[in-house]
Amino acid sequence: MFELVDGVTKPYSGAFSDEFSYKGLGEYSNVYEGEIEELSKQADELKTTEKRVYSNTLALMAVFAAIFTLVNVNAGFANMGVAGAASANLMVLGGFSTLAGIIGALIGDDSARKHSVPILAVGLALVAASVFVAVV
Repeated sequence: MFELVDGVTKPYSGAFSDEFSYKGLGEYSNVYEGEIEELSKQADELKTTEKRVYSNTLALMAVFAAIFTLVNVNAGFANMGVAGAASANLMVLGGFSTLAGIIGALIGDDSARKHSVPILAVGLALVAASVFVAVV
């Protein structure tokens, strides 16, 4: 049914002859260039919004976890001394402040990164104060 061709005298040179070496939009680049730039801007905005949603969700989860942890820690230290309760509260607050600072630094946008450094520093200071109160 099929005939074998030994050699081609005139190869095909139509519109799809170089389909495996695509080099852009061809002659239509000036027509679609504005739309492509607008779509790329919208894609960047979507990525920024996605990051903001993730960081806000993680921050809210950290806040709720901190509240419930503080309530449980204070209920457990009702019969302990003031120093033990203060040390535990400082450790919980320092840990969750450090967590919030890390979340802002890793996931947040530029403004969140700028504000996450002081939060991280406060968290680490609270952890150090907790260790100091526990030792003394």
